[in-house]
Amino acid sequence: MNEIRNAIELIENAPSKVASTFISSLLASRAIERINARKFELDEEAAQQAPVEQPDEVDAAMKEIELAMAQKNLEMMDTQDDLVRQQAAMSDPTGAKELFLKSYMYKDQIVTLKKVGSGVSSPVVVYVDRGNGPEKLDTFLTTGQAERESKKILKLQAKQMKKIEKEQKKQEASVQEASIEALESAELDGVLMLHEDEGIGFLTFEEASDALEIYKRLNNTNKRAFEKKLKSSEDEATDMIHHFQERLKRDII
Repeated sequence: MNEIRNAIELIENAPSKVASTFISSLLASRAIERINARKFELDEEAAQQAPVEQPDEVDAAMKEIELAMAQKNLEMMDTQDDLVRQQAAMSDPTGAKELFLKSYMYKDQIVTLKKVGSGVSSPVVVYVDRGNGPEKLDTFLTTGQAERESKKILKLQAKQMKKIEKEQKKQEASVQEASIEALESAELDGVLMLHEDEGIGFLTFEEASDALEIYKRLNNTNKRAFEKKLKSSEDEATDMIHHFQERLKRDII
């Protein structure tokens, strides 16, 4: 019962290689038990009759099964050792030697990938240098996962940082009524505008400059529509400007 319970737990929780090796070893053990039982029966029959030589086929089968089981046991031990080393490295990466894998630039940051230990399944640690030395970002199972997921994390962090900076500039800037004149007076730290819905919106210097460039390229009818959306609310103004920014980059305005 304990072996069956262990087999079920391995199939449900352990890596497929460990589970497969354990099941193969278990089946081999069962086969040997069956052969030993049959050998015992043959010995009993031989004791009651004239001495009969044990069939060579049984001995050969026994040797093959014993060899196969020994090989499976070695494979299982190697797999379990790899699993233990991987789990230990994941829980305490500082305890294993880190081997350099690659380094590249991403959003003005130096990203470095290092493998913890020399095993095939060793985890990968990602470090990010933002100008003040490398800092650990996270630990991943594979190099591909480390590169893919670290970019997602850094992209999200950059977006959050930009949002924080924008909110800080909102608090520092003086409020103006939302208008083309307000865009023209925008300074390097951006412009803070009061909209008709009583909401206060903020545009960076780049956004204000792009908005003015867009405005200049529109005909009179579209200029009036532009001013109306600019004055109405922060969401209306921001969505409109971002829409035209994409068209401006492709030079289709």
